Amino acid sequence: MKIHFIGIGGVSTSALAKYLVGKGFIVSGSDKARSFITNELEKKNIKIYYGHKRQNCIGTDIVIYNSAIAKDNEELQFAIQNNIPTYSRAEILYLISKKFNENIGVAGSHGKTTVTALIAHILKAASCQFSAHIGGFDNELGNLYQSGDKIFLSEVCEFEHNIDKFSPNIAVCLNIDNDHLNCYGNINNIIQAFYNYLDKGDKRIVCIEDENLKNYPKEKITFGLKQGDYHVGNFEKKNKNTKKITIVEYKTPLFSVEIGDCGEYYILNILAAVAVAKTLKIDNCYVKNAIENFSGIKRRNEFLGTINGCKVFADYAHHPSEIKSYLSSILTNRQRILVVFQPHTYSRTKLLLNDFICALQGCDNLFLYKTYAAREEFDENGSSYRLAESLNKAEYFDDFSLLYDKVATQASRFDKIIVLGAGDIYDKFYEKIKGAKV
Repeated sequence: MKIHFIGIGGVSTSALAKYLVGKGFIVSGSDKARSFITNELEKKNIKIYYGHKRQNCIGTDIVIYNSAIAKDNEELQFAIQNNIPTYSRAEILYLISKKFNENIGVAGSHGKTTVTALIAHILKAASCQFSAHIGGFDNELGNLYQSGDKIFLSEVCEFEHNIDKFSPNIAVCLNIDNDHLNCYGNINNIIQAFYNYLDKGDKRIVCIEDENLKNYPKEKITFGLKQGDYHVGNFEKKNKNTKKITIVEYKTPLFSVEIGDCGEYYILNILAAVAVAKTLKIDNCYVKNAIENFSGIKRRNEFLGTINGCKVFADYAHHPSEIKSYLSSILTNRQRILVVFQPHTYSRTKLLLNDFICALQGCDNLFLYKTYAAREEFDENGSSYRLAESLNKAEYFDDFSLLYDKVATQASRFDKIIVLGAGDIYDKFYEKIKGAKV
């Protein structure tokens, strides 16, 4: 059977393509441009077409498309007109998950990629038979890891109501925030979507300290920094780069674990992963070992290199809550920091403009790069320029060469440069610093 992916260069779609080719399917795909993802797929004998054209689908038995693909995409239209079965990425993810004995879904507005990866490392340490579909690139496991077909672990995205299509046995929800308002309209609809997802789980694991989750009415396992079935007991700062925390299950200390100097959000991620591990009855030694040896996810506080001697770190933070949380963990130690931020989509920037202003107004040195449009048409009210106008200390750039030159010129003034955003700004800085494309 021949399966064709439209938009195969996405993190999730590429993982599904790898999974299916590993099961013996003939897989092809198309994307707008070559990337390190498409290069990796080509090495697995997956035929990649660059650009979307009708003829790419000729001879295909099934067409799969991701949420970023427009309804008038000519490949998608060709499939529909020629009665080729079409499935969304979320529908194929669901069908794959049903081949496993147990499904673990990790949902939430923030942190789900890191938690999914943490759980994968715990399962691997415990020699579980599982497959993990990760919504980012784990530094060791990549975006797909397979060691068996008993447990299916997947990040579950809420964009375009994809969360509705996944039915987990263990349903994890980390937090609920006002993201993707262009899909849901208001926060109440977002909350209901996550609640509906949790309702499908046999076991439900939620953050009890999240304002929108604490009142979830059905039976649940909870975690939180100070309260919940899983929480932090003793907390010790070993040195400027290391913390030691004791994780408590109900009222019983489980184990202590040493982690890098991080914010509260990462500790919550650890607690969520521990709650899943203990629900699966995994021994503490495997959990502790996996957490302490976790090397992280690309684009999550990733060290890229230096510019004129100044260290550069990149983070995927693109929602005001993520930005605020990340910056709060680095702006408290009196370091001189330059922040470079690229908004992701006009709709998000427009709908959450005041929240972005609040999240960024504490930055004394801030460069804003033009909005990454993704699938959207230009909207001045959601532009990075409009955001820059509202922030007195921000300097706006729509030309990356000018932005980079200014960063390079100013680099010696700073202890650290932070590059934030979910768009192509990471790729551009990576190429400049590493001397190679991502």
